[in-house]
Amino acid sequence: MRELFRTYEQQGVAAMLELVPDDVVWTPIVPGRSLVGEELRTFLLAEGERGEAREHRVLEYEEHGDHVIASGSLQVRSRDLHVDVQPCWVYRFEGDRLRSMTGYPTRTAALRAIAEAGPPDR
Repeated sequence: MRELFRTYEQQGVAAMLELVPDDVVWTPIVPGRSLVGEELRTFLLAEGERGEAREHRVLEYEEHGDHVIASGSLQVRSRDLHVDVQPCWVYRFEGDRLRSMTGYPTRTAALRAIAEAGPPDR
């Protein structure tokens, strides 16, 4: 788990994606639908093709059992749009294996989602 975040911090999103299994389900805040495998990679790495500039910064990590909340900032800029938000991303693990990532607009929403998920089935 820590290797994933360390890679993101030191080498960026492209290097981090190399560590992510193809069956991990990602639900970013934008576009608000789940992405898997190559669809996720295309979305995150093709921002220049969409005329966007994205800046992600993770400022803090919190462990909550099998979940990790990454709090930070996200800026998306294009000719028609400028978004600057402070979202949270919830990473769900089974042991050391990443299973999903979901973006939330606030830490409160992220904590609520973790509470609603309840303990993992084992």
